[in-house]
Amino acid sequence: MSLSKKVKPLYAFLSIFASILVFSGLPLLFINLRNEKKSLYKIQKRYQIKEIIQKGPVKEALKTVYLSEILDLSIDHPQNLFAFDTKRAEQLLLSTGVISSARVTKIKPNTIEVDYEVREPIAYLGDYTNTVMDSEGVIFPLTPYYTPKVLITIYLGIKIDPFTYGKIEHEKMELALKIYQLIARLNLHKGVFIDQIDLSKLSSESLGKQEIVLTLYETLGGESYIRYIRLSKNNYEEELMNFLDLKAMNLPKNLVVDLRMLPNAYLTPLELQ
Repeated sequence: MSLSKKVKPLYAFLSIFASILVFSGLPLLFINLRNEKKSLYKIQKRYQIKEIIQKGPVKEALKTVYLSEILDLSIDHPQNLFAFDTKRAEQLLLSTGVISSARVTKIKPNTIEVDYEVREPIAYLGDYTNTVMDSEGVIFPLTPYYTPKVLITIYLGIKIDPFTYGKIEHEKMELALKIYQLIARLNLHKGVFIDQIDLSKLSSESLGKQEIVLTLYETLGGESYIRYIRLSKNNYEEELMNFLDLKAMNLPKNLVVDLRMLPNAYLTPLELQ
């Protein structure tokens, strides 16, 4: 065998070996360089987060100071942009209950962008303080995120244990939202202020005490009168329509109106002190 024939296989082997080293080593070298670069960025002051940019369907729906508190960002203890965990930041925003969707993006050298949407409160949950709900039955705190609002108060008479903000999966919540939507469709707000929807007695052991109570105020002749409307679980829509017929007849001043035994309606004058 000639010398040239021996060299060629050796040359081929060395070429393959060199190629393996190059193609396996370069990615590792690149990763190492990138990690070193990130480590260097993490100690540079120019990459400390100094600004939050807000995005969303409502311009500055929440104050920037609240977003800073939620994300644990402060001037006294600045966080580095490269060390900042955007996924954790999104989870923190959603955990407030106030924010329904959130996306956090880093912008070099020292800014984060928060694209988010807040929930719209439709009623207070009267069973708990500083608690409101949206049209999906999600409960969340009112303050400090929103200004005080005039809203219907809904009482469910259920215990949330342990108490957490979020969606309430309960038949009473479903029913309360249906009644709220019915009131909106019937335009009961015209000339009438709906104050409360109370479902707390709906689970009473006594059938005679099971009721839905609407508390409303009607303005007549420049004076405001209170009405307690007692409805049943199964026929509340028909009963409420019946109340509208009675309302057109100029009811006496302050009343308890029991409509649970249609076609009869029982009117009880209410003496207020």
